[in-house]
Amino acid sequence: MKEASIGNKQNKIAGFALAGILMAGSASAIFFQPDSVNADIGATYTGITTGSKAGAGESEFNRPPSRLINGSGMPASYDETTTIEAAHYNHAWLSRDLQPYGTVVFSFDTAVDIGSFVLWNNASDASHYSEGGINEFKIRFFDAAENLIGSEYSDFAVAGPTDGVNLTPENFTFSSLYEDVRHVEFEILSNHGGGNYIGAQEIGFTDVVPEPATVSMMALVAGLGFLIRRHFVA
Repeated sequence: MKEASIGNKQNKIAGFALAGILMAGSASAIFFQPDSVNADIGATYTGITTGSKAGAGESEFNRPPSRLINGSGMPASYDETTTIEAAHYNHAWLSRDLQPYGTVVFSFDTAVDIGSFVLWNNASDASHYSEGGINEFKIRFFDAAENLIGSEYSDFAVAGPTDGVNLTPENFTFSSLYEDVRHVEFEILSNHGGGNYIGAQEIGFTDVVPEPATVSMMALVAGLGFLIRRHFVA
């Protein structure tokens, strides 16, 4: 009976430890979008100058970059997990003709902390728009004084959108938070072979860097349980 009592006590302590670790690692991400966007498509660009971009003029067929952040074509409530059903280019931003690269600058009215970038790429039932989806990009983060924050993030293998299907977001998680961000410079390096355009349906950010996988936390708890058992047995 004594051994069983000790075992029960060990289990309770390990259970409390697991609950505490899971609670500490289960912070919910908050999805949010920039307050404004400007584009400088068709030009290579390094460093930002707030307000100097061409803005809504950098679009084709009246599909301005403001569509990247205005929820056009999205459900009434959406976040970084939302699938766009029957995505269509009429809800997307599309660059001017023959400009498949360039820079988009997103700005926030107040400073934010950013842990991941969320992209709903270009897709439609017209293949040349789909091929104009973003393929390679770099992201740089700046504070209110336009000082670079940390190191740039890059991805050179963005998933290509598929025509005629629902569009799921792709989440790009950073290794750590970028803090006190006011401007995000999104440099698009290439599309998926369309040649004429680049575009996307929607973008957003979250403020949480996901915690380590549950298996890692379980391993930690297992180690803690071993130490607890040694304490009681000793």
